Amino acid sequence: PKKELNPEDIWNGEKLYHEIFECSGCHAVDRHGGQVGPDHTDLASRLKREWIKQWLQNPLAIKPDVIMPRFKFKDWELEALTDYLMTLGKYRFVQVKETD
Repeated sequence: PKKELNPEDIWNGEKLYHEIFECSGCHAVDRHGGQVGPDHTDLASRLKREWIKQWLQNPLAIKPDVIMPRFKFKDWELEALTDYLMTLGKYRFVQVKETD
């Protein structure tokens, strides 16, 4: 089953991605953003949630020669970023709750 998210969960992750940690400085989404790191446009179609979380926690443990720095995310930041990244793709592994 898909993880169900509230719209504000996605908004929080998107804000962290673009404004707080500035992931878009290195990564592109829909041809907007940096070109140093991999494109994130279809990320949720290619990678599993747990792998993304592990990567965000310590990319050097997975790929020692990676350029990406290791961030010290708070638990809620890691969850919010992962939730947002899981919305990026035509085969999304999350479902957004309907608002009233």
